[in-house]
Amino acid sequence: MKTFWASIVVVTLAVAAFADEPRQHRVSEPSLSEMVYQPLVIVGEGWSQEIIIQNIGPFRATPLSGKLEFFDASGQPWAVDVQGYGKVTEVPIDVPVYGSLTVTTMVFQTPQVLGWARLQFAADVNERNFFHAYTIYRRQIEGLPDQLTSAPLSNITFGPDSVLYYDNTDGKFAGVALLNPLTDKHNFVDFKVKIYDETGELLRVDDRKLQKGELWWFSLIAEYPETVGKRGQIVVQGWEIQAFSLQFTPRGAFTAISTVEGI
Repeated sequence: MKTFWASIVVVTLAVAAFADEPRQHRVSEPSLSEMVYQPLVIVGEGWSQEIIIQNIGPFRATPLSGKLEFFDASGQPWAVDVQGYGKVTEVPIDVPVYGSLTVTTMVFQTPQVLGWARLQFAADVNERNFFHAYTIYRRQIEGLPDQLTSAPLSNITFGPDSVLYYDNTDGKFAGVALLNPLTDKHNFVDFKVKIYDETGELLRVDDRKLQKGELWWFSLIAEYPETVGKRGQIVVQGWEIQAFSLQFTPRGAFTAISTVEGI
C-alpha cells in the first residue's frame, strides 16, 4: 500500500552526552559522540522533508557541528536533492547556541523512493550537549490539501526487546518500520517478530534478519494476515534494531504509535 511509504511517526526527543573525564584532560580534537537516525526519507510522489536541528541547551558553549547523511533502503550512500545544496549524499551541520538549522528535500512527482538519514554530531565529549532533531513530512498533490506529520531523529536502539501497539480493527491498519543502523558491531542482526492479540494470545512468531544499514518497512496486515481485524502488540526481540509504527484509517489519515522498550 503506497500510503505506508508516505507517512511517519510523531514523537519528541532530547539527547544528552556527558563528560567522562576531568575538564583538564579534555581532548583537543572533537569526536563523533552522537549518532541519531531518521528511519524514513521519502523522495517522489509529492513528498518532501524538513529535517530540523535545534541547539537547545544552556550547557553547550560552542556550536553543534557534524553532518547529516542520506542512505538508501539497503544502507548505501544516497544522493538526495536538497534545497540550497543540490544533489548530495550529506549536508554539513553547524548550529550555534540557541540556533537551529532546517534541511529541506525537494518535491518531485516521480515514483516514490525510500531511504533513511543519519545525523552525526562532532562533539567535544567533555561538554554537555542538548539538542532536539526531528523531521516534518509534507505531501503536496495538486487539488488536494497538503498532508503533514513529524517524526524524531532518535538515538534509541531498543534492545533486547521493543514493543509496538497495533489496531487493525474497523478497516484501520498498521505500518511497521525496522532498521538495522550502520554500526561497526554486526554485518547483520537476527531477530524475532512476535505478534500478540489484545488478550495476550501469541498469533505468530517470525524469525528475521536485517543486513547492516537495511530498512524494512511493511504493512502489518499484508505481512501478517492473522492480524486483520485485531488489536494487540508486536514484540521485536533483537539488539540494534530501531522500530516504530504508524496507525492508518481507511481514508488515509494516520497517527504515530509510540515504541516502548521491553524488559
